[in-house]
Amino acid sequence: MKAHCLDPRGNKKIEGEPSMNVSIPAEQDESQLAHPKGRVGLAVLGMHRSGTSALTRVLSLLGAELPQRLMGANHGNETGHWEPQKLAELNDQVLSEGGSRWDDWRSFDSQALREKYPHFRDAIAACLQEDFGDSQLFVLKDPRICRLVPVYSDVTDQLRVDLRFVIPYRNAIEVAASLNARDGMSNAYAKLLWARHILDAEAATRGSNRIASA
Repeated sequence: MKAHCLDPRGNKKIEGEPSMNVSIPAEQDESQLAHPKGRVGLAVLGMHRSGTSALTRVLSLLGAELPQRLMGANHGNETGHWEPQKLAELNDQVLSEGGSRWDDWRSFDSQALREKYPHFRDAIAACLQEDFGDSQLFVLKDPRICRLVPVYSDVTDQLRVDLRFVIPYRNAIEVAASLNARDGMSNAYAKLLWARHILDAEAATRGSNRIASA
C-alpha cells in the first residue's frame, strides 16, 4: 500500500523505502504538535467496495479505537465492516431526508435538510459520543460520509475533535465489478457512483489534514 501526503506544507520525505512514499512534518517542538482540541478522529473516506473495511481494521490495530456498536459481518464482507451500525443507519436517514440514498450518484447538498439540519447534527454528535466516548484517538468509517463531510466537520468541531481524513483509492473498474457481483449494479452506474464518492471526498477535505492510500 502506498501513502501520499496530499497537503505537504513544509514537510520532508522519509528516505530508504522504495515501496512507500510518505512524508512527515518538519521538526517542531511539542507545543506546536499539541492540538488545541486534544482528541483526534480518523475518518476513512472511500467508495463502497474500495477496501475501507480492511484499512479501518489496520488503523484500529495500530491503536485507533473502533466504535462500540459495530456492524456485523455478512455475505458482502465476511471479516466485518468495522463501522458503526447506528451511525450508518443515521447517515441513511440524513440522505433520505435530503432526497437521496447510498447508491445515488448525484451530489448531496446538506442545505436540503433545511430545518432538520440541527436535529441531524445533534443526533450524529450523540451517536459519536455513544460509540467513542472520550477516546483520544478513534477511527470512523462509513462510505456515506464521503458525501456528508461538511456535516461531520461541523459535528466534530462542536465536539472539539480534530477530524483527519484517510482516503483509500481503488480502481473504478474493480469497484464496479465488485458492486455488480454483490448488488447486480451495472458497470456504468457503479463508475458514476465511484466518481461521486471520490470527487466529493477530495473536494470537501481540501485544506484539511488528509492522506490518500492506494
